[in-house]
Amino acid sequence: MKHNDTAGAKEFAKDQKNEVSDVDAHWWMFFSGYRLKQWRSELNHCIEKSGVSIREICEKTGLTYSDDTAFFARLPRRRNTYIGIGMALGQPLETINRWISKYGGKRTLYAKDISEDLVWIYLIEANAADHPSQKNYYRLHESCADAVYRTYCALWQDYIEQDEGTVQLLEKLKNVSFDDEFQGLTEFVAGHMDAFKTAYARPRRLLADYTRMILEHVSTGSAGASSLSVLRGYLDDSMLNYLSGDPETIHALERRSHRHSLSFKHVPKGKKSHIALALALGMTSEIDRYLELMGFAPLDAVQQDEGILISVLEKWEREHPLQRRLKQMELEGDKSVTLTEGQIREALGEMLRLRQDVAAEFAELKKTCPYLK
Repeated sequence: MKHNDTAGAKEFAKDQKNEVSDVDAHWWMFFSGYRLKQWRSELNHCIEKSGVSIREICEKTGLTYSDDTAFFARLPRRRNTYIGIGMALGQPLETINRWISKYGGKRTLYAKDISEDLVWIYLIEANAADHPSQKNYYRLHESCADAVYRTYCALWQDYIEQDEGTVQLLEKLKNVSFDDEFQGLTEFVAGHMDAFKTAYARPRRLLADYTRMILEHVSTGSAGASSLSVLRGYLDDSMLNYLSGDPETIHALERRSHRHSLSFKHVPKGKKSHIALALALGMTSEIDRYLELMGFAPLDAVQQDEGILISVLEKWEREHPLQRRLKQMELEGDKSVTLTEGQIREALGEMLRLRQDVAAEFAELKKTCPYLK
């Protein structure tokens, strides 16, 4: 795994099997304040460089100004707060995305998310190019999003002709100039309709690979391929719903016609939800890759729950070598690895019990596992 942490944080995370004491609590308080110190330092630097005061940031974003302004006293929890602060300071998309993932623990802005993120990216780029300006681009999100949605609904088609990668789409979006009627953005949406229909396809393919591997070897007692319903009990109902359907698109399908409809399949917003889903499918070192594809930062030893999880997963990997061999054989195509059907079932059992094993380790530390309801 790769983790954005300090060496001391890594070592501390590995020691979490010891009984939690007052000393441990002191250290965790120290590490929880580490991000806040970084955030304040970076914010002060941007304020000094831009000449924009905290009062002006609050005026532009609608945040409350006081002697103990909330976004300076503690890390903001909402993604839109980081966006607003960044835009008030004229920061580029790359900086705002880093703030969102590093300090907020949220998913970064995703160009194929036409319902919200595409508009934010467009306005952030326009704001950065025009900063400082009398125009408050942050306040234009709702009206811009309405214009985009009207265009999208008008041009909706029930099939996908040609997909475009997110990086390519983002690069093309940077060339769209701002105008008060948002005509440039709506024309961009009209010209790239198919790209938006494959949102989150890459992480969903990764999940589909895991579910396929599991279902191919799970016995249902009847002929034919197993359905996701056999995993009920290991996976939450919301997980089963998200994993169902075509992994190439998050659009819902009409049951009778099997045609794409304009409604979107719900994509979990929280990082913990995605970690829980990855654990439920038996991911260990692969979790960081999945989080990256979803736009989140990797597991972070400085964050208390994730620090414990890192330590638990490293220990679990050492104690369950069979599941690693199964992944090499099935997911990586390693022809040198061969397993009997019995070994495959044993490995799958290990993977499906991973989340419960993790919860048991948290319980030994007298902590509630945030990844198991």
